[in-house]
Order: sequence, then structure tokens, then C-alpha cells
Amino acid sequence: MTLHGHKKKPLDLHASDSQLGITIIGSNKSGKIEYFTEHISDLKLLTSAAKANKAILVATRPGEVTKQDRDAALDAGIVV
Repeated sequence: MTLHGHKKKPLDLHASDSQLGITIIGSNKSGKIEYFTEHISDLKLLTSAAKANKAILVATRPGEVTKQDRDAALDAGIVV
């Protein structure tokens, strides 16, 4: 996906179901996420650019993700 400013970001998942009228994008992270808030912000921009209804973040070693981080992600339409 290309975001504003010609910044390119890869999508690990892009799925649509025309009958249900939904689009989901996803990001897979196998290592520690150093800057969780920044990652969520980028994923929110990707969600908008892809015209997706929801985004998921799959992290095998997310480091310390607080309840506050998870709640902020949910407010942005992202499920961790």
C-alpha cells in the first residue's frame, strides 16, 4: 500500500468478502514491537488507505503490551 507522501508499507493480509461487504487487513510481526503506538498509527493509516473495516495485528513476541495499548488499538479499529 502507498500512503500519503509516497510512503510504501506492505500488507501481510488483505481479505474481502463482497457478500458481507467487509474488508480486513492484517500485520504479522514475529519480533518485538519497539514502538507499539507508532505501529498502531501506521496500521490505522493502512486501514484507511485500504478502505478496510477492521485490521488485525498478530505479534508472536509483542513485548509488553499494556491494557491501555490494547484499548487504544481497539479505539483505532485494530484487534491485537
